[in-house]
Amino acid sequence: MLCDRRKLCRMLGGDSLVCVLVYLFVLIDYCGVIEGARQRRISQKELEAMNAEQLINYYGYNVESHRFVTYDGYVLTLHRLARPMARPVLLQHGVMGSTETWVMQGPKRDLPYMMYEAGFDVWIGNVRGNLYGRNHVNMSVLDPKFWEFSWHEMGLYDLPGMLDYIIQWTGYPDVLYVGHSMGTTMAYVMGSMRPEYNRKIRVSIHMAPVAYMTLREFFYLYYVKFRTQFTRMYTRNGIYELLPRNKYLRMIQADLCRDGSPFQWICIDMFFTLTGADWEQLNRTMVPMYLRHASPSSIQTLDHFSQLIARPGMFMAYDYKNIRKNYEKYGSYEPPTYNLSRVTAPAVLFYAKNDFLSRQVDVDRISRELPNVVGKKLIQYRKFNHIDYLWGKYSKKLVYDDIINLLRLYS
Repeated sequence: MLCDRRKLCRMLGGDSLVCVLVYLFVLIDYCGVIEGARQRRISQKELEAMNAEQLINYYGYNVESHRFVTYDGYVLTLHRLARPMARPVLLQHGVMGSTETWVMQGPKRDLPYMMYEAGFDVWIGNVRGNLYGRNHVNMSVLDPKFWEFSWHEMGLYDLPGMLDYIIQWTGYPDVLYVGHSMGTTMAYVMGSMRPEYNRKIRVSIHMAPVAYMTLREFFYLYYVKFRTQFTRMYTRNGIYELLPRNKYLRMIQADLCRDGSPFQWICIDMFFTLTGADWEQLNRTMVPMYLRHASPSSIQTLDHFSQLIARPGMFMAYDYKNIRKNYEKYGSYEPPTYNLSRVTAPAVLFYAKNDFLSRQVDVDRISRELPNVVGKKLIQYRKFNHIDYLWGKYSKKLVYDDIINLLRLYS
């Protein structure tokens, strides 16, 4: 505000002479220092090594870190681009994501900065097990029980905890919600299992909604065929964490995928095998950045998604494949099915034809079963894939502008 002359004049009561004198003789040096710091050029590798707070600060924004404890004891962090008194919006990442997923490219490319500039109080959620959810009141990440969770618990405990915290902190009775991929799955779990939270969401915007998964790609079908063997192999070897963050291993991976590396095309091909190919929208120079900022999760989370693929048309809680364990967890021998008809918060669905993980046939079914769909939009670009929502070159024009207009409409 101090570096904006018009805002400064309003703050000083509109006296133009006082405003000019103060602006010229007192603040010019301060603002020059701030702007110089914001525009300082750093190397790509320095940028890759930054955490969420450092990235947001680097791009010239202030950030707050808020910690809260979920009902079952996980300590999670919410990051906030604060506009006190403005309408709060919660942005929720997908699998292997974190705040860093949303803020690494800068104000011209990333949705949180755009929402902030549009006048919203922006909150970014993090789930248990990721980079900003690795603490518990009485367990450590070395305890196998710490990793006994999937997106079922994220929807049952993490997301409700975020909403309660934001509502208590801001004083607003409800929150605007924007989720991508697993962020939509969590909203469906919460809305069906804890329907009292539907009234705490003013509008729920879903990018690449995931509840049913009718997948045809060989990689997924192969993994699902042997999912039990894979999971057993992980647990026998004491592996409960998916994609643990090893600094040096990540640096090696990033260097292999950097511009000029003969292996870069393999890295990109791996992305596209999982999400759908879109060479035109991918910024290849940023691929090392995406890899360095991928966030851990639990093996059980991966297995729960595999369960959706193995049982197409069944949107249900995690099956422990042990009737005693299921009964202890759910009070029934079979895991419960999520009832989408109980998810009554107004919903807007964005989907794409080239998205391997959010097929049109599955989005159509979600749309039929949700009782309060107020909008459904097919992205008007035939190659748009699952990660283009986050990092596509044209995401602002194809998706983000519409999202911000929807947020304004429901504010």
